[in-house]
Amino acid sequence: MRSSVVSHDATTCTAIMEVVDRWTEAREGSDWEIDGIVIKLTA
Repeated sequence: MRSSVVSHDATTCTAIMEVVDRWTEAREGSDWEIDGIVIKLTA
């Protein structure tokens, strides 16, 4: 798995983590799963 680090402001990072948290919470008890998440940030 390849990973890259891009510097973005705290607001962007917070917004991304809120979405990921909602997806993770919605997944609990469901018959589907998240296999991977790709988030593309543009400068």
